[in-house]
Amino acid sequence: HLFRNLILEADEITYVSEKRAAGCIKRRNQYMIDRSAYCLCALLDPCSGVGQTAEYAHRKGLEVINVAE
Repeated sequence: HLFRNLILEADEITYVSEKRAAGCIKRRNQYMIDRSAYCLCALLDPCSGVGQTAEYAHRKGLEVINVAE
């Protein structure tokens, strides 16, 4: 129900891929970072997907705020 409610409240929905395929999550994360002013994350493992996304955000010059610190 949470996902459905979020979709109903969204001003805009953008699909990066029509179906789940290898690499689509990474492309989605890069898409979000490329259009963001900062990165808010709960980073527990720097080798995780969250870690990779936070590092990408850092390289792009975004302020990275880790709420798990």
